[in-house]
Amino acid sequence: MSSFNPEKPPQTATANAVNAAILREARNDGTPLNALLAEVRWDTLKLNGKDFCHEAQIEQKTLQRLEQKDTPISFDLANRVLQFWRKRGVPDTTIERGAKLFASDTGDNVGRLLRRISLLVGMEEFETRTGMAPHNLSRITNRSAPYDLSRGRALIHQLFPDDLVTRERLGNEYTNTWRAQTKFFFAQLNAPAPMIDLHIAIRERGISHSRVYDILLANNITKSLVHRFLHLQPVSWSVVEPLASTLFEQNHVTVLRTNWTTSITPLLSKKTFADGIIDGKNRFSLSNSLLAKALGIEKVGACPPSDQVSRSIRGDPTFFVEAPPALLAYMVTTGGKPATKLHGLYATGLTQRLYRERALYLSSSKPRIPKATLQLRLARECWGISEDTLAAKIGPPYTARSIRLLEQGKTMASPEEIRTLRSSVFQLGEKRLEETLSNLRSLLRRNKIEQRKLLAPTSVVELIASASTRLGGFHKLSQATRSAERSMSPSDEKTLSQIAKGIVVPTLPVIRQIANGADIPLSDEIRADWRLQYPEYLLKTLPRYAADIRSRTIRTIIAERYPSVRHCAQDLFPDIHERRITYTLRALGLGKATNPSIAAMVPILLERLLPLVSDNQQRFMNALFRNGGSLPSTLEELEQSFPDPLTSNDVIGATRQELIEARQRM
Repeated sequence: MSSFNPEKPPQTATANAVNAAILREARNDGTPLNALLAEVRWDTLKLNGKDFCHEAQIEQKTLQRLEQKDTPISFDLANRVLQFWRKRGVPDTTIERGAKLFASDTGDNVGRLLRRISLLVGMEEFETRTGMAPHNLSRITNRSAPYDLSRGRALIHQLFPDDLVTRERLGNEYTNTWRAQTKFFFAQLNAPAPMIDLHIAIRERGISHSRVYDILLANNITKSLVHRFLHLQPVSWSVVEPLASTLFEQNHVTVLRTNWTTSITPLLSKKTFADGIIDGKNRFSLSNSLLAKALGIEKVGACPPSDQVSRSIRGDPTFFVEAPPALLAYMVTTGGKPATKLHGLYATGLTQRLYRERALYLSSSKPRIPKATLQLRLARECWGISEDTLAAKIGPPYTARSIRLLEQGKTMASPEEIRTLRSSVFQLGEKRLEETLSNLRSLLRRNKIEQRKLLAPTSVVELIASASTRLGGFHKLSQATRSAERSMSPSDEKTLSQIAKGIVVPTLPVIRQIANGADIPLSDEIRADWRLQYPEYLLKTLPRYAADIRSRTIRTIIAERYPSVRHCAQDLFPDIHERRITYTLRALGLGKATNPSIAAMVPILLERLLPLVSDNQQRFMNALFRNGGSLPSTLEELEQSFPDPLTSNDVIGATRQELIEARQRM
């Protein structure tokens, strides 16, 4: 681009003096932007204000404000001014200087750099070369999280395809700015330094979240732990080690592991809001379904009420208004200090989430969100009060939109107004809390017996019914209890339904899997019920091979600890083929205990299985095998085997009827 050397237009002495005074004032008392605008117009282009405005197509009053006052310049106006400069042959160095000054109000980040570059080439040319519309550019440059590194460099390459020097210079500047902004972004989220290091590496290499999932899931890391890491929540080093090994050299991995152990591992023991809620639910035997009924939650699309409560506990903002954390905190405690402490835990977590997901974007833009305004939003979301509800409570001039703009930092309010709004939030929240607790007490009174079964099941059938109710049906229960080991989980909804009806009795590890999936403690009563049901189920499904109690006893011991005979054989009998154990159990069931090969296997089975059971159960089994398969029937035998009163926990493999008959013989 050639330098400009125009003929000096005719000027009057008065005009010369006025323009010289404007330039002098802009240089001495103005900002660099004021000075540059006046300098280019008068010193370089030799244009008075009227002519400049006519040719550049801007208002004279606008030019006066820009040259004489510290006035922000809009992006569109800046683009027009620079386009005019370019058209009139203003030197490239001056245009680049102007682009930097015009883009200064966007902050020291990649957004500012992209705006400057777009002004440097002209917005029209920028759109032509990159295919990016102005509104999309604005959306990128207003982000607090920096725009993707590889995409930003690709944009620069598209804008300067034939200018290698400029492309490399701006590309390196973009990389350095991106790294600084990304580090600042994560530091603002209160993330520890090792986690920042790892997240920056992920972004710098353009690795998507789905790719992170693929890498970690392939190394047997659960989805929930991957989710925690991606949301900057503390996880153990073992969770991220496969990822770190993929991204860094070994010496960097070693340093990162040391720093991780020092700064992040201690955070793992800190209790979270979700931990506190789950503890409270278990302590008072409260299900998500019951909490949802007390809150009056209705189904939203395909998401049942119990799932909405579950997702709110985990921190899904979609359901905060439906299942407010503050109300959940008070429902799962006895009220008072425990609930306040739990509420405080949530407030801490929500503050971090607001900064991570929304407030950081706003607080890093202009104007910054005041702390009091942020606290207003925190209180409103904790209590589940919508902007509409709050606006209706306070009345004009407040509307839902005005409250939203206030919380986003786009409008301002006095401290007294903020206090009034927060006070109204707490009044609405306390009123809803009173209604919710009343609903909860009423539900527990009306359904006392049913709720007792639901909240504290004492049998296998009640456990399945409770788990199904809590999770919203057998389909959800099947998903929640699905295991990579097929023999460890019910295969489908039909099987779960059959277990609930008592038609099928699975092994105890499967029952435990169901209980864990529904967050229900596996009580001693449920185990005792299972020990009585399982032998009857064996008789029903294996009438030939389970007729003898000795076979049922061994099968029950195995089923109480292993999902299948195969698992037991792999663990306890690695030196014996699984088929031989199965054959022995079948032969015992058929009454062939005297067969030489079976007689040789029985002591081996007893030797390795007896350590798994209690002392009383060991005495019972010894008496059982001494008696040749009959239950101890005389008082003398029972006293010898059981110093304490006989219970179903002491007897393994016997049906209810056999126990009754044994007691009658006593």
